[in-house]
Amino acid sequence: MQFGRRGKPRAHNCQIICDRWEYHVKGRPADAMAVYQRALEIDQKTVGAAEDATLTDLGFIASDFCAQGKIQEAEQLLKQTIELARQNPESGPLRVARVIGLQENLASLYRFEHRSTEAEPLLEEAMRSCESLSTLSPQCAGFRVSLAEIYRNEGRPIAAAYERALRIQEKNLGPDHPRLLSVLTNYFTVARALGDQAKVTELQAWIDSIQGKMEAQRQRSVQ
Repeated sequence: MQFGRRGKPRAHNCQIICDRWEYHVKGRPADAMAVYQRALEIDQKTVGAAEDATLTDLGFIASDFCAQGKIQEAEQLLKQTIELARQNPESGPLRVARVIGLQENLASLYRFEHRSTEAEPLLEEAMRSCESLSTLSPQCAGFRVSLAEIYRNEGRPIAAAYERALRIQEKNLGPDHPRLLSVLTNYFTVARALGDQAKVTELQAWIDSIQGKMEAQRQRSVQ
């Protein structure tokens, strides 16, 4: 049995998750949505409108709306959930992280809909909040990269965004982690387009180093 922050039992969770999965497998999205609506009603009554359990329910419902192509409904629900998350009495990194995650979801919806002007302020706010935390996470770098892609599509300067994203990932993952390759490759393309030969040389050497270590590790694993 799970409990919410106020000690209320949430035994319905496991059954709800199982029911939703079964309905999706059987191609019954309306029934799956009804299950989540019921969970939402229970959690709103037992733990409150701005608590974790309720926000999770709303997030699942928004995801189902997206999956069904109900973009307007998903957008409105995500906006509502963000405002509720801001009202959560809990303070500190957990509340900030919760709001950041919801902003990222809404920004992703806007980008999918090619609505960059609406995604940009959300990403910028989420990025500032993320970087205000004592420990920078790879998620912060992701916001930088997403903003850089928006800037690139609009013909705006983007090198600084990639540089910052790269340094955040390097700090969190280490200089040799394969996950750096995506940012390194994109940054390399930008630097080459800008004619920044010194940066191109630096990034190419970094990419070659990571790829070389990955290949050496692969060779060791097959021996």
